[in-house]
Amino acid sequence: MFSTANDARFWDRTARKYAAGPITDMAGYERTLERTPLSEG
Repeated sequence: MFSTANDARFWDRTARKYAAGPITDMAGYERTLERTPLSEG
């Protein structure tokens, strides 16, 4: 069974690889941005 620390490490590595990749569906990405509230600094 996985520990919480192992789970976090796995998802941290996966997120870095995912974020480094290109956006393949720009229209979908833009639709997501339109419906996602952005915090005001």
